[in-house]
Amino acid sequence: MAKVADAQTPQPVMATVRFESPPVSDIALGALTFVLHDLRDPGNVGTIIRSAHAAGASAVVLTGQSVDPFNPKTLRSTAGSVFHTVVSVADFDETLTHFESLGATTWATVVHGGTTLLQCDLSGPSVVVIGNEAHGLDSAAIERCSARLSIAMEDSIESLNAGVAASLIAFVARWQARGEIASPIRSSLGTV
Repeated sequence: MAKVADAQTPQPVMATVRFESPPVSDIALGALTFVLHDLRDPGNVGTIIRSAHAAGASAVVLTGQSVDPFNPKTLRSTAGSVFHTVVSVADFDETLTHFESLGATTWATVVHGGTTLLQCDLSGPSVVVIGNEAHGLDSAAIERCSARLSIAMEDSIESLNAGVAASLIAFVARWQARGEIASPIRSSLGTV
């Protein structure tokens, strides 16, 4: 067991399983879909799959040079959510074209210059694109999306962890879709 397992202290059970990644054209439009473009960290991808499941997102699609969503580290970090969430590997442009043709708004996540998360309307079908941990989304990917989304934070921090950012977005989208918070949130003081 120690020889074939990738963990230092493996569980006493092991199996070989074939995972089928559905083609993006078979994924139905839901309230929220994540597209992970060039994400390289298995822990981040697993965290996003887990948060997507917890918030009721319909799918997670990996594009570009993203990590294999079925590698052992990613699977462990999903804590089983990979078995309850549609996970697909597809071409970036094909993915956005598919969801846009179904009426989704495509949101590029950017550190600065986007509509702040609490001002975004994520109550309808939304596809949120999360970029590479070190470099974010390149300009072509940002331009390909129909809108930009930023999470307001202190000036002294460069950016948020991709898994944390996606988790925040997932739950704001859930709360908006269920009418638990306004979409977008409006402050009685005029600013948020």
